[in-house]
Amino acid sequence: MACAGGGVRNSPAPAAPQSWTVGVAPGVSLYVESLGQGKDTLVLLHGGPGLSAANILPDLAPLADQFTLISYDQRGAGRSSLIEDSTRVTLGAHVADLEALRVQLHLDRMTLVGHSWGGGRAVRYALAHPMRVKRLILIDPVPPRRGTFMTEFSRNVTAWMDSATRARVSSANQDWTSGADALAGCRAYWSIFANGYYANPREHKPMKGEWCVGSAAGVRAFSRANRWTLASIGRWDWAAEVKALLTPTLIIHGAQDPLPVAGSREWLAALPQSRLLIVKDAGHYPFVEQPDLVISAIGAFARGVWPSGAVAAP
Repeated sequence: MACAGGGVRNSPAPAAPQSWTVGVAPGVSLYVESLGQGKDTLVLLHGGPGLSAANILPDLAPLADQFTLISYDQRGAGRSSLIEDSTRVTLGAHVADLEALRVQLHLDRMTLVGHSWGGGRAVRYALAHPMRVKRLILIDPVPPRRGTFMTEFSRNVTAWMDSATRARVSSANQDWTSGADALAGCRAYWSIFANGYYANPREHKPMKGEWCVGSAAGVRAFSRANRWTLASIGRWDWAAEVKALLTPTLIIHGAQDPLPVAGSREWLAALPQSRLLIVKDAGHYPFVEQPDLVISAIGAFARGVWPSGAVAAP
């Protein structure tokens, strides 16, 4: 496990805010960040696939007052190892990476906080390693089955755009993928496109997290990491499989999320020990739009208390 700035070590994650790299497989290292010094650890799983820890850690940082937060860039993009082989950027590989990270950090049981795609990754890890997961917190997670949810998501997230806005997004995307300055193009793209994730695309609280960090190659790898990972699961349907998962699970979903809340209701129906908290006046990033409510709910549940407003399946 190489520390940022050089050297090799195989000790637990630092208590103070730091970053380092962890080797998890031959030729594969993960960029890891730690924040806080709490006795209990929350492992944050970012979305995408292909984004980075920087996308969610800054807005969830208030939890570091109570817990140690660990987050990392998934393999194939961001600041972790960039991989040219599509067969090595799969759901199975991501699950194996999380287990390798757990072992190296000497964590017995983890509370996983998965946002969007990270929610699906959290569930798949819990299915593979049920004795290593204490609790699951799924924030606006991908649905338990593909169905038409992703098509609806794609339509809803761009519904606010007029033709001029769509043209600006297309131009920024071209700069991101093939222009002279990938980071500038990436930032320009998300500065427009990401507005569709919020309850009010034209007026919302600023996000502390970042969409584009690291090298030009790392941000350009987003597209292939996203495509290869999703191709590895095809038209997934995990609803029947998760009925045997007894891990206590809190599902949080923004009421105005372009990803339909019906998907989280299906998680609620499928997961035996789950409750759903719907956050009003929030979209796909409820911890940005309603931070006090969401941070409080996560903190309470991570300590073993169902938060107010979280309901069980009928």
